[in-house]
Amino acid sequence: PPDYLGSILLELPEKLKKRAINLLSHKSLAEATSELESDDATDLVQEMEDMDASKAKVVFSRLEKEDRDEIDSLRKYSDDQAGSIMQVEVFKASVNESIREAITRLALDKEEKKLKNIFQVFIVDETQKLLASAPLSELIKMEFDVKFKQLIQGREYPEQKMIIDTKKISEVVKRFQDY
Repeated sequence: PPDYLGSILLELPEKLKKRAINLLSHKSLAEATSELESDDATDLVQEMEDMDASKAKVVFSRLEKEDRDEIDSLRKYSDDQAGSIMQVEVFKASVNESIREAITRLALDKEEKKLKNIFQVFIVDETQKLLASAPLSELIKMEFDVKFKQLIQGREYPEQKMIIDTKKISEVVKRFQDY
């Protein structure tokens, strides 16, 4: 099925991947690519380009504009830059939002396929400043009427560690080693 095909293609050895890409239709490859998270979709498109640039171009053109824009935004990074391994899909909740409101919004976003594999909620203030994060698996055990403001008391990030997307991955890792 298309929802697994992209992930499978990414894991195949190069020789098998090339053969599969050659055998699959443009439509199948576009559907498989659209099911992936943005960083994986970018990887798959780049691998298709390396194997068959003309086929990759057709597959890319068949993706929805939003998917094409996400891929284009990630392709601007070189392989050693932090942005090259980031995905654009994140789930944020306002510090003033209740867990129920956030989970309801998440369910709608998932239903509308705006978000795919989300495991973390990032809690932000009114200016979109990151205050804390929590695994979704923890939220489903919480009292749903609790606001995130209450949930994060004492759990806020001690200091803001900003990542510049153009920094080398090795520099980002070093910066967060002691975090």
